[in-house]
Amino acid sequence: MTETAPTPVFDYFSQVDLPTPTLSDDEVRRLFADAFGVDIDVRGLGSQQDQNFRVFRRGSSEPLGVLKLSNPVFSEAEIEMQDAAAALVAERTPHLRIPRIVEGPHGAMSTWWESSQGRIHARVIENIDGRTLMGSGYLSPAVVERMGALSGAVSLSLADFTHPASGRVLQWDLRHAGRVIDTLLPLEPDAEVRDIVQRAADAARAALATVRDALPVQAGHFDVTDDNVLRAPGETVPDAVIDFGDVCVSWRVGEIAVTVSSILHHDDATPESALPAIRAFDRVRDLTDDEITALWPLVVLRGAVLVLSGRAQVRLDDENAYASVALDREFRILEQAASVPLPVITAATRAALGRPAANPRAWGAAPLLPEVPFVELDATTESPLNDGGAWLDAGTLDNAALDALDAGAAMVTLPAWTAQLTGTSAPSPRPRRRCRPG
Repeated sequence: MTETAPTPVFDYFSQVDLPTPTLSDDEVRRLFADAFGVDIDVRGLGSQQDQNFRVFRRGSSEPLGVLKLSNPVFSEAEIEMQDAAAALVAERTPHLRIPRIVEGPHGAMSTWWESSQGRIHARVIENIDGRTLMGSGYLSPAVVERMGALSGAVSLSLADFTHPASGRVLQWDLRHAGRVIDTLLPLEPDAEVRDIVQRAADAARAALATVRDALPVQAGHFDVTDDNVLRAPGETVPDAVIDFGDVCVSWRVGEIAVTVSSILHHDDATPESALPAIRAFDRVRDLTDDEITALWPLVVLRGAVLVLSGRAQVRLDDENAYASVALDREFRILEQAASVPLPVITAATRAALGRPAANPRAWGAAPLLPEVPFVELDATTESPLNDGGAWLDAGTLDNAALDALDAGAAMVTLPAWTAQLTGTSAPSPRPRRRCRPG
C-alpha cells in the first residue's frame, strides 16, 4: 500500500518572522490585468501579515472586490482550505453575509503571481457592503451579543469541517499560545512589558492547565473579531463575517475567547461587558464546564500573544501602519483581560450563564467549606439572608461578607447582573474584623 504524503502546511515555529508582502500599486495593477484580464484601480487596506487592496474596475467607483495577496509562507492547500471553510459557512448559515471568490472573465479570480517579491497567491474576494466595528468606540450590549451569536454560528457551521491543511501551526492558535509567548517574550526589549505579560500569562497558564486536555477540538474561524464583522448601512448590529485567514483546528472555546478579546479594547469596556457575547455563544454551542473554566485564561493568553506579536511585527516592519496603530488597543485588551482575578470573572461567567460550579458557593445557599476560596453572596428574593421578605441593606451584606472572610474565603463578590432585593437604607456594619489578603 502506498502511503499518502502529508500535505505541506505552515509551522509558525519554523519561521517566526513573517514580513508582509509590499508590492507597489503599479505592479499590482499590471499583474492583475495579466492574470484576470481586468484593468483596475486599487486602494490599499491594512493587514498584519498579508497585503490587501480594495479593487475597482478602471474608472469605476463600485468595488470589484478585495484583493488578498497571501503571505508567501502559506501553501496552496491552506488557501484552498480558507475558501472551502468560507463557502461552507455561507451555505449553512444563509442569514450571514460571507464573502466568496469573485468570478472574472476567465473564471474564478484566484491564482499564483510571479512577482518582484517571489511567488505570491492572489485572489479576489467579494466586497461585503458595510463597516466593521473597529472604529466604533463604545459597543452596546446588543452589538456585543450579536458578536457572540456570529461567533457561535460560525463555530457550529464548521463543527464537522475537515481538510488536509487544517493541522497547520499558527501563532494565533490558542493551543500554542504558551509556546508563542515563550518564543517572543525574550525578544521583547521593554522590561516593563515583559513583566506585565509574564505575570498575566503565568496565571492564565496555571488556570488552563487543569482542563486543557479535556477541551473539545474542531475546525474554526478563530478571528471573529470587531475587525472581521460588518454591519450593513443603516443597521445597528453586524450580520457579516469576513477574513477566514486563520482557519485551523483548535480548541472550540477559542472561537469565543478570541471574540471576547476584541471587545475589551472598546470605550468603557470591562470583562463584564463581554458577558452578553458569551451567553449568545453558549446558546448555540453549549459550553462545557471545562470550557467555561478555560475561557478567561484563554482571553488573557490571546491578549498576551497580541501584545508580543504586534510589537514583534512592528520591529520587523516599522512601515506596517496596520500593525503599528494596533499596539495600544492590543495592550488594552491584555490589561482588561487581566484586570479581574480569574476565579472572580470565571464565577461571574458561570452565574451569567446560569451554570454554577459543581460545589455551590453562594453564602447562605450552601454550607461554606473552609477550603473554598471564593464566595458569591446571594441577595435575591430567595436568599436566606432575607428575613421575612425585608429589604437587604448594605450593612447586612457587609456583615455577611465579613462572616465569609472570617470563615476562610479569599474573596467575596455580589453579582451586579443579578436582580437583588435591596433597599436604600444602610445601617453601619459592625467593626471590620480580620480579612484575608487578596
